[in-house]
Amino acid sequence: MTRIGLLSAAHMHADSYVAELRHVSGAQLVGVWDDDPERRAAAAARYGIPAADDADALIAASDGLVVCSENVHHRALAERCAAAGKHVLCEKPLATTPDDAKAMVDACAAAGVLLLTAFPCRFSPAYQRFKAMVHEGEIGEILALRGTNQGMCPGGWFVQKELSGGGAVMDHTVHVTDLLRDLLGDEARQVHCESGNLLLHQGFDDTGFLTIDFERGTFATLDASWSRPKSFPTWGNVTLYAVGTK
Repeated sequence: MTRIGLLSAAHMHADSYVAELRHVSGAQLVGVWDDDPERRAAAAARYGIPAADDADALIAASDGLVVCSENVHHRALAERCAAAGKHVLCEKPLATTPDDAKAMVDACAAAGVLLLTAFPCRFSPAYQRFKAMVHEGEIGEILALRGTNQGMCPGGWFVQKELSGGGAVMDHTVHVTDLLRDLLGDEARQVHCESGNLLLHQGFDDTGFLTIDFERGTFATLDASWSRPKSFPTWGNVTLYAVGTK
C-alpha cells in the first residue's frame, strides 16, 4: 500500500487530488496537515482522513506527499519532503521565483526522490489528438501558436501577492506554456508580458498577455487573464491553436 499525505488544503485542487486518489488501487490517504488549524480540521472532516498536527510527522508516515499550500510555501514543504526521502507532487506553479524552483529541483534530485508538478492538460484526450496531428505532419511546419487560459478570479490568498507571488499571470500561464514546450520539443528564448488590473482594478494583475519566442523560430501568444464572467458556459477557457504551412 502506497501511503499518501496531503500537505495543506489551501488550494482548491486538493479536493480533486483526494477524489482521484480514492480511485487508485493500492493508494491510501494517511492524513492532512495545514498550518491553519481551522482549515486543517475542515479538510480532515471533509475528506474523512486524520488531521496531522505536525507536518514532519505526516511526512515521515507517508511514501509521497501532495503539496497544496499557498504558492510561496511550496519550496519549504518540498525541501522538508526531500530531506525525509519522500516523493513530492506539487501544485502549480511549482514556485514563485526561479531560485525557489531550482532549489526544489536540486533538493529532490540530491535526495533521489521524484518531484512532479500538476500539469493534467498533457493527459487531455483533446491535447493528445492535437499533438498527434502536429507530429504526423497534418498541418505542416508550425509557424505560430495561440493559447488562452482565461478563468475567473478565485479571490482569497490567490490575490494576496505575499502568498501567491502574483495574480492572473502567475496563476494561469503555466498550463499552456507547458503544452507549448511539450508540443514543440523546444524552449522559450524570449518572453514579453503585458499585465494590468483592468477588470477588478485591485492591487493585483487580473489581465495578462504574453508573447513567447522559441529557440527554433516558432512564436506563441497566450492570454492568461481572469476574464471569464460567471455566465460563461464552461469552466475557464483553456485553448490552443496552431498555424502551420498546410
